[in-house]
Amino acid sequence: MHSASGEPVVLELTVAPSDELPRDLRNEILALCHVAYEEDVTELFGAFGPATHVVGHLGATLASHAMWVTRLLQAGDGPLLQTAYEERVMVYALPGRTRPRLDMPLTAEWREGELW
Repeated sequence: MHSASGEPVVLELTVAPSDELPRDLRNEILALCHVAYEEDVTELFGAFGPATHVVGHLGATLASHAMWVTRLLQAGDGPLLQTAYEERVMVYALPGRTRPRLDMPLTAEWREGELW
């Protein structure tokens, strides 16, 4: 992707635990999620407890956010496994860019070679 001046635009990713998010970035994430989900997610963010956030910026513009929460999983008598529950993944459609078709099915690789 390139800017209007032809310069490459790079998505810069930052990974941070909830308690290390600067207040202004947290507020920016909440505002963008409010627009993306058409609901106030402020209380929901607090209800997850400790979480890890991945934030993507294109220049000074917040362009994406994902969050996961660590959860334990146990199958039968097997060992407790530390897993992650992803929540609130959002990608902002920047002006002048093709908007994603949200009415189309999405697929993701589940295991190598398997899609769901």
